[in-house]
Amino acid sequence: RPSQFLIQQLGRLHRQFRDLAVNPVAVALMRHMLGEQTTRFSSHNSFVKWHGEFGYGPSLGIHADQNALPLPWGNQAMTANTNWCLTDYTLEGGCFAYVPGSNRRVSRPVFPAAVEKAVPVEAPRGSVIVFHGATWHGAFPRKIPGMRLSVANYYRHSMVTSQEDIHGTFPEELCSDCADPALFRELAGFDDVFPYATQSQPVPRATPTRRR
Repeated sequence: RPSQFLIQQLGRLHRQFRDLAVNPVAVALMRHMLGEQTTRFSSHNSFVKWHGEFGYGPSLGIHADQNALPLPWGNQAMTANTNWCLTDYTLEGGCFAYVPGSNRRVSRPVFPAAVEKAVPVEAPRGSVIVFHGATWHGAFPRKIPGMRLSVANYYRHSMVTSQEDIHGTFPEELCSDCADPALFRELAGFDDVFPYATQSQPVPRATPTRRR
């Protein structure tokens, strides 16, 4: 049976979540990895996790958020993640798992080595876990009663398609209802040239001419 579920499109639900998405420290770290002018939102979600014997199972759900890139771009972050801990993260509480240095391997997770080398990230509530999109990561099973709650604000390079269709379906007026409307609008990509949404140039028309 499942031991967690995902609340999606969190940015639509309350201003507090939109404020968190433009947190200046988190955005600065995302721009450090993805680029000052090229950082965009990918999705805003929440993980709700409770006691479960297996959790993700023996693999710990270890994966990487981006595919391996060919050299010399192998270590370039095309996605990056912020996990805000709304409850204490402990090993017995099912905390975040990752493989140190895996973002530099330029490959997908290799099993069983990925599980054997995975380490826990234990942190008090209010902490934020920030990681490169190529990092091998997952979670340990929760072995104690109660829930583990987190907000996952996922960011992307502007060349990468977003998980959530923010540009196409997010209510644009909500951009103004947050701590930094201009920044939210920029990261949502509402003023980007791409994707093509409307005709940006006049369509040429043939002009009839008289034949002499």
